[in-house]
Amino acid sequence: MLELAAELLKRIWDRTPFVTATVTRVDGSAPRQPGASLVVDADGAVLGNVSGGCVDSAVYQACQQMLSGDSRPKVLRFGYTDDDAIGVGLTCGGTIELILHHHDPRTEPELGLAFADAAQDKPVAVATIVAGPSAHLGRMIVVRPGRPREGPSAMGRSIGRRSSTRPAC
Repeated sequence: MLELAAELLKRIWDRTPFVTATVTRVDGSAPRQPGASLVVDADGAVLGNVSGGCVDSAVYQACQQMLSGDSRPKVLRFGYTDDDAIGVGLTCGGTIELILHHHDPRTEPELGLAFADAAQDKPVAVATIVAGPSAHLGRMIVVRPGRPREGPSAMGRSIGRRSSTRPAC
């Protein structure tokens, strides 16, 4: 999603709500890998894609529904089965899982700061909980080198302590 930062920053400045659909898991053959995102804003504009076209239309519709209704994060899964042969699915034979997340720039100032950093090629990461209890699904944290982690409003509170855990390499 950070590759779309410059375009998303415009929506944040305009206070235009949007939904991100991000690939979180791929099984088998799929046209896009985890991290690929499709974004639909409240005006109906689309950025990016999650499948190169084969399920993007269905994802677009799910994003539109989220913009006009239930804004809770949700997981979608698309794959190819005999039942899907004529419907929406990945004809390449794989399966993709996505998380849809509604963003409202008026309530997520940390996300705008993260996109501004990404658009300027500054190091920043936005991590999202994509599996687990539904109460935690979609919660996010923004991480920058040498700074305390910041949790957007979806996190419920900012996290101001540094982790003593180092990632395994």
